[in-house]
Amino acid sequence: QANAGPDMYYTCPGDTSLVMGFATGGAAPYTYLWEGTVTGPSYYYVASSDTVVVLQVTDVCGNTDTDTLYAIQLPPLPLVANAGPDITVTCPGNDVMLFGSITGGGSTYTTLTWTTPTGSVTAANPFIFQPLASGNYIFTAVNTCGQYDTDTVAVIVPPYEPLSVYLSDD
Repeated sequence: QANAGPDMYYTCPGDTSLVMGFATGGAAPYTYLWEGTVTGPSYYYVASSDTVVVLQVTDVCGNTDTDTLYAIQLPPLPLVANAGPDITVTCPGNDVMLFGSITGGGSTYTTLTWTTPTGSVTAANPFIFQPLASGNYIFTAVNTCGQYDTDTVAVIVPPYEPLSVYLSDD
């Protein structure tokens, strides 16, 4: 008797799952055929849509049996990008480190970027720089499900009054 294993669940097209089939009864050794093309007791299934995966097992005497499992797509959790809290620097040119974080999404992240106030983009995360002026920095996350989210952090460089030294005649 062929057994394709339990149904599998995935969140994004392109996710892979290792499926293990087995057989009982009949006469060993067995040959396994997944989806009519892949041989062996295990199969790496690449999810594309809700579908039925078919396993056919043949014993040494030529007797065959089939079993199916369902590959079911579940909706991924919402992807949330977090750029962190606004930052105020003490002096223009001081080091600032921005570190974006991600929750949800249920997939691998293909792109994590920071966009500066001038429009330049960097994939550095953390992003370390020395601002001379205030501006908004946009953190963007994109995953293999096609989800994306952005979050903005303000880097505030207060007006800097140069230090003045006055000598008195005393």
